[in-house]
Amino acid sequence: MGWVAGQAASGGPSTRDGVVNALHGQTHTGKNAVTPLVFQYEDFGDLPPASSYSAFPEWEYAVNNNNWYTYQYGSSGTKAINGGFSSWYVVDAAHVVGADSATGLYPYGLATQLMYQRYYLGTGSEGPAMASTHLDGYYMDAYTQYNQWGPGPADFLRNGSSPAKTDPTSTAATLFGKADYPNELNSLNSSILVGANAEFGYSFANPDQGGLGMTQPNSLSYRLNAAMDQFLFCSTDANTNCALNFISFADAIAWEQETEANLASGGMALETGIVDANDYQTLRYSLAFVLMRNGWYVAGVTSSGLADFINPGNLTTYPVFDEFWGGTLNLAGYLGAPAWTSQGAEQTVPWSQGVWRRDFANGIVLANPAGNGWQTVALGGTYYHLRGSQAPSINNGQAVTGVTIPPGDGLILLDTAPP
Repeated sequence: MGWVAGQAASGGPSTRDGVVNALHGQTHTGKNAVTPLVFQYEDFGDLPPASSYSAFPEWEYAVNNNNWYTYQYGSSGTKAINGGFSSWYVVDAAHVVGADSATGLYPYGLATQLMYQRYYLGTGSEGPAMASTHLDGYYMDAYTQYNQWGPGPADFLRNGSSPAKTDPTSTAATLFGKADYPNELNSLNSSILVGANAEFGYSFANPDQGGLGMTQPNSLSYRLNAAMDQFLFCSTDANTNCALNFISFADAIAWEQETEANLASGGMALETGIVDANDYQTLRYSLAFVLMRNGWYVAGVTSSGLADFINPGNLTTYPVFDEFWGGTLNLAGYLGAPAWTSQGAEQTVPWSQGVWRRDFANGIVLANPAGNGWQTVALGGTYYHLRGSQAPSINNGQAVTGVTIPPGDGLILLDTAPP
């Protein structure tokens, strides 16, 4: 999966459409990989201070003209600050501000229209070279339900209050206001996939397990085709809170189900995180988690920070692990489709001794949750480890009828011996 967020590289295609078509034309020699999906990234949730450059002047004009800022109290005075980016919040709750005077649209509806004008019609301030009719979808950042916050209060409902980030009234209103994005994009062009960053998946974990204890209503207006649960997993030195580091495996599965329940038909959950290049255990564990459901796995490689993304200008951030291509199999999709059995369905409960399992056409996936201790399980048949260049004590191609898995680890095993 790819995102096109910047101008064309020097010496490359001169238009956005050229960049998108070049990405679609990429092949992965020997790996039989599928054609990548290309999404356009934008963030309309906040704006830089007036002294900073805005990459989307039409949006900045609309926010200023319609007074769509979030203030500490009411609809004027001191603006609320996003502490993470030192930027100003845009009001996005359930139409608590007036509609745009020129279009009659509320904030997220207008933001969607402006994105469509720029990236599909080519009528925006950046001109026709910025447009592409071949983008698979749009991806909006900061599409979280909870109220982001910074230093000082933030009156998201403009009623003189400063609600908590999980306040049920204000978070429901926030969700309703942001639903204008998928609704408007579907009305403009239903062939464009609607993607967004639903932010921290552990928002849905129980408070006694470190989560925010939120629930998300199953609203037909929240119709994303792709929703990203940010920071599901990370290596322990990544200096951030990641769900699998402090909530149970079962609770993490539950909040992924929450995400899935609010997707459009056929939509996918994107589970992201951070893996050190040599942290094979975190890789195995987090990938095994995602394979228990039907989501997409998106990892960035880093030794610290919140870099759960791939930087196209720095190939060291692109993760390359034996488990992605099946080691010596060197083949995308090597596990095949889920098996036509109950064990091949999306999993919601452990399989044996607290260990989770899912069966595929060409192998099985096992995950032993953190805190479950070392577990030895019989597999009910003969399977084979991957054969690869990493973690030689595990990816050695050996046949097994049972395995011992440490807590917080996962395994991918094949039905037949690898080459």
